[in-house]
Amino acid sequence: MMAMATPPGALRAQAAEGTLARFRAIVLARLGLEFPDRQSDSLAELLQHRLAWHRLDADSYLDSLQSDLLSGEFEALVPELTTPETYFFRNIEQFNALRELVLPALMQARRHTRSLRILSAGCASGEELYTLAMVLQDLTPGPDWDITLLGVDLNPEVLRKARAGRYTSWSLRETPDAARLRWFRPEGNDFALQPALREAVRFELLNLNEPAPNFWRAGAFDLIFARNVLMYFGRPALQAVLARMTQSLAPDGYLFLGHSESLRDLTEAFTLCHTHGSFYYRRRSGGDSQAEPAAPALVPPATTVAITTLSTVPTLPGAADPIEDALTLFDQERFEDAAARLATLNASAQRQPDAMLLHAMLRVHEGRHALAEDVAHELLTRDARNAAAHYVIALCRESTGDLAAARIRYEQAGKLDDGFALPHLHLAQLARGRGDAKAYRHQLARALALLEHESAQRLRLFGGGFDRIALQNMCRTELRRAIEGMRP
Repeated sequence: MMAMATPPGALRAQAAEGTLARFRAIVLARLGLEFPDRQSDSLAELLQHRLAWHRLDADSYLDSLQSDLLSGEFEALVPELTTPETYFFRNIEQFNALRELVLPALMQARRHTRSLRILSAGCASGEELYTLAMVLQDLTPGPDWDITLLGVDLNPEVLRKARAGRYTSWSLRETPDAARLRWFRPEGNDFALQPALREAVRFELLNLNEPAPNFWRAGAFDLIFARNVLMYFGRPALQAVLARMTQSLAPDGYLFLGHSESLRDLTEAFTLCHTHGSFYYRRRSGGDSQAEPAAPALVPPATTVAITTLSTVPTLPGAADPIEDALTLFDQERFEDAAARLATLNASAQRQPDAMLLHAMLRVHEGRHALAEDVAHELLTRDARNAAAHYVIALCRESTGDLAAARIRYEQAGKLDDGFALPHLHLAQLARGRGDAKAYRHQLARALALLEHESAQRLRLFGGGFDRIALQNMCRTELRRAIEGMRP
C-alpha cells in the first residue's frame, strides 16, 4: 500500500515547530528560562529576528548557539526573554521591615565580626541595590564595619546602566522626598546618584542558572534579595537556583522574594516571616522547628508564580460546567490548564462575564497586565457598572506602579458594589503606603465588615488563594495594631 504524502505546507509547519522547540530547549538548558506554549508566537518572532541579525539559517544559528560560537548571543537574548521592571523603593513595606527589624538583628548578631554581605540577585539596572545602600546608610553601623553590597545580573546592558547611576523620574516614582533630595542631583531630564552611594556598591555579570561554586560559597551572604527573579525559571532550574541561594546564606540569613512569589512546596529550609505588612524568609538553623504556616498577605497578590505546568487538561470528576472546571483548576494554581479549559468554550460562552473575568485574572497571574486590562475594558463596554472589571484594571495598575490610577479604580469598584470587600483591602494598603493612618484604619474596618458576606465566588477569583477566615483574621490583626498605635 502506498503511503499518503505529507503536504509541503505541513512539512514546513512541522519543521518550524521543531526549530522553535529546539530553541526553547537551548534557552532552558543555558538560562533555566521556561516558556509556556502561549508564548510560542513571541519566541518565534524573537528567533526570526536573531536569524535575520546574524544572516544565518535556523539550523546554523541553533548549532552555533548550542556550541557557544556566537559570542554574547545569550546576553543579547536575555533582555528579550525577561522583563527587568524595577524602581527605587519598590514594595517599600519590605524595606521598612529591613530597616526596622532585619538589619538591626543581623548587625547585633555580627557585632563581633563587624561584617555584612548583601546580594541583589537579578539586580537589573540597580535600583534595588542602591535602595539597600540608602537604608544601610541611615543605620550608620560605623566606619570599621566591612559591608559588601553586590548586585548580579546576566544582562550586561542593564549592568552598564546600574554602574552609571543615572535614572529617569520614572525610576524615582516611589522614592520618598527626603531620599530624593539626599541621594540624587538633577542632570538635565535625569537624576544622578551621589558618588558616595555609587561607590558603596558593586555589580557583576552572573548567570544564576550556572553552578558557579566559587560564587555560591557556603555562608557567603547574610541577606539575599531575589525579587521577581524566580518566576522566570522552570521547575528544575528554580530548585537548583534556590538550593544554591540557600547554601550561600548564613544559618540566620534572610531571603526576600517579590511580593507575589512564594517558597511554598519548594523547600523547608526557611521560616516565613510577616511584619510591616510584608512577607520574607529567614533561613532555619539545624535546630529550628518546622515551618510556620504561611499567613495570608493583607492584600491578595496581584500576580502569582505558577510552579506547576501540565501538558494536558484533565477532566475533573463531576465537572459539567467548563467555567466551574476552569475555576477549580485556577484554585489549584494550574493556570495553563484553566486557560486551556476556557478555550474549549464556544465564542458566545467565552464572552460571558464570568468567563471573561476568569480569563482576565489568568492574564494577571501571568504578569500580562495589558492583556488583562484589554479583557476588562471589553467587559466594561458591555457593562460600564461591572465592579469586578474595574477591580481587575486596578490590580493591573497597581502591579505596574501606577498607584494613583489603581486607587481611582478600587474606589470605583467599591462604589459600584457596596458589598465588595476586596477593593477596600487594597485601598487600605495604598493608604498605608502614603502614610494616611486614618484612611488605613477606615478601609481595614470596612473590609472586615464586608468580608463576612463577601461572595464565595469572588473570593475564589480575587482572594489570592486565601479564604474568608484567613482574610478576616489578617484584617483584625492589622486593625488592632493600627488602633493601638503600633507601627506595623
